[in-house]
Amino acid sequence: MYLKQLYQHNKLWCGIVVFFIVAQLVINYKKSFVVTPLYHYGMFSSSVLQPDSLQIFEVEINGKLLQPLDFTPQQWDKIILPLNYFYNTKSDTLWRKVCRSVFKITNTTSLAANYSIQLNINNFYTWYQTQLQQILPNKIVSVRIFSATAVNKSNILTITTKQLLH
Repeated sequence: MYLKQLYQHNKLWCGIVVFFIVAQLVINYKKSFVVTPLYHYGMFSSSVLQPDSLQIFEVEINGKLLQPLDFTPQQWDKIILPLNYFYNTKSDTLWRKVCRSVFKITNTTSLAANYSIQLNINNFYTWYQTQLQQILPNKIVSVRIFSATAVNKSNILTITTKQLLH
């Protein structure tokens, strides 16, 4: 047996390996946090379910809707991800999911007020237009951002609602 041979060869390394095995068993049993994807054996054991609907953003520049295929993946990330981050922060989603639980676990809820994020929508749009101008070749005259709900039916996304955000 490997562990028996390792114990006879080097007790310290045997202890480290046994600790690692026990830690992984506990993490898998508790379905807790993932220390690293290489060591969390159960993370790929089930298929990823497709959601029934998705919240997506559409950006219209100078009256023209931006299309993902017109940009590199890196450029498209620079266009869409700031919107995701801003509206998630605005809706307090990130705070509820991550920050509150961290403060609760570490028993430092008194520090939570120092990490509350207050963003001004006008400042965001000014900054966002500057970022878009670095990507797009033409001068930006107007920016309109839409939040749309896309419904997944038979692997075909159909936009059901669309709301102007700015």
